[in-house]
Amino acid sequence: MPSHDLSLSDLPAPPSQLTLSDLPPPPTAGSRWKARAESAVAGLEDPISAGAQLVTHMLPAPVVQEGNKINNWLAAKTGMFPHLGPGGIDALQAQRDQQLAQTRQAAGLQGFDWSRLLGNALPWVATPELRTAGLLGHMLLGGASGAVQGALQPTGNGTDFWPQKARQAATGAAIGVIIPGMTRGLSGIIRGVQDPAVKALSKAGVSMTPGQLFGGGLRAGEEKLRSTVPLVGDLINAAERRGVVQYNRAAMDDVLAPLGIKAPTDVPEGYRLVDRVGNDLSDRYDQLVGMLHGELDPKFVQDLAKIRQLSQTLPQDRANQLDQFLKVDVLDRFNPKTGQATGPMLKDIESKLGVESRAYMRSPDPDQRKLGAALQETQLSLRRMLERVNPAQRGQLQKLNASYARFLRVEQASGSTGGTEGLFTPSQLRSAARKLDLSKGKRAFRRGRALMQPFAEQGQQVLAKKVPDSGTAGRAFLGAMALGAPGIWHPVLGLGAAAVPFYTPSGQRVLQALATGDRGPVANAMAALLQRAPTPALTAATLPLLTNNANQQ
Repeated sequence: MPSHDLSLSDLPAPPSQLTLSDLPPPPTAGSRWKARAESAVAGLEDPISAGAQLVTHMLPAPVVQEGNKINNWLAAKTGMFPHLGPGGIDALQAQRDQQLAQTRQAAGLQGFDWSRLLGNALPWVATPELRTAGLLGHMLLGGASGAVQGALQPTGNGTDFWPQKARQAATGAAIGVIIPGMTRGLSGIIRGVQDPAVKALSKAGVSMTPGQLFGGGLRAGEEKLRSTVPLVGDLINAAERRGVVQYNRAAMDDVLAPLGIKAPTDVPEGYRLVDRVGNDLSDRYDQLVGMLHGELDPKFVQDLAKIRQLSQTLPQDRANQLDQFLKVDVLDRFNPKTGQATGPMLKDIESKLGVESRAYMRSPDPDQRKLGAALQETQLSLRRMLERVNPAQRGQLQKLNASYARFLRVEQASGSTGGTEGLFTPSQLRSAARKLDLSKGKRAFRRGRALMQPFAEQGQQVLAKKVPDSGTAGRAFLGAMALGAPGIWHPVLGLGAAAVPFYTPSGQRVLQALATGDRGPVANAMAALLQRAPTPALTAATLPLLTNNANQQ
């Protein structure tokens, strides 16, 4: 190959040397703040610009052209309006966005324009927000407001204006619907369940379903699932039954609370637990009564007279039976001269009253149950008398009497018509509290102060109205699924499986602990702030993040 000798003259001239004066000045803190201020002002102006864009695209082209001419004439005469070129307001918006981007670049600002987002949100902070009582209504209003806000987002591209505007409005509507649900949902999670009845039941160890725990729409949805989805309905029934069973144990714990003990855990709830606790209380009385003496003091005689008045609601044969019992088995056992009874005699009276009252309380005949209630009240009056005339043992007697008075209510509820295996509902406990209220005109009950009435009404507000079955239908359904029975819609099993964790004992415990645990003042303040969070301002702040407008980059 031929070779060529290169001389210096053949080389290109070196580039001219750059000096510092040729470079752009470095960004300063002042220039950055100035750029941020311009972005914030642009954000404030965005809804106005977008509204102008929207109007020009809605009007016929000749009308828009005439409007542009008027605008340019005013711009030339007053300088108060920008000049519009052939591209109209779309081109002006694109030019405005480009100039803003160049200003930010010169100031060394990169990434998302947070200052402009702040300008977008500020006007909506001061905008009055329409509010409704329910969450659903608030979400619908938020969706409508969000669609308007989305439509008032500017766009620098006029070629696909309407598709882009539709996307912006749809995004705004979606954000406006979601934000109220999120803020109020987070508020509820942070604040926790505030219903006093739910908190009292949770403290007593009663588990509740998610619908019972949170109420409202969730409870209504739970009821609908119960009747439409076999597996989920069975899970709900089982969880509700578990709650009623635990309520029965909590009631018995309340019975024994004056003694500082809890119901035995080795006995199942129902008749067996009622018998065990009743026998334990009788044994405690038997151990104590032998050391006591009794007197027919005026208050005891007055109490017996009130009990005899109750017999007026009984058929004549039952009323005679009660009168005979009070005379022979109570009054005649006291010494007619001194009006006193010894410890062994008191123990015999106490024992017979307990045996007879429990037998009558288990009868399916309502008149016999009324007779049993009268005998229970006689036994309680006897014990109150012993408390008055035996001051040395008064403390022990007061505790036993307080427990026994509560036990009578639980025993009455356990023997109610329609009970299942001795299990009772809160409504049945409430009826027992009313029936055994001996205050004049049942004044204590009418004021909500009858013994065990508050606990009964707390359960009545939240728990099942009847004792649910144990879920045999659901087990049959699962068996059919396992055998591939025809006609079973398998997606239902998936829905049931998704709901399983919330209706298992461990899942309920976790959910309940999270929902009812104590919160501090900081958490309560955060929850209140979220509850009042302005949906339009949050929507305006979120829209630019999701619409990916070029003017926000």
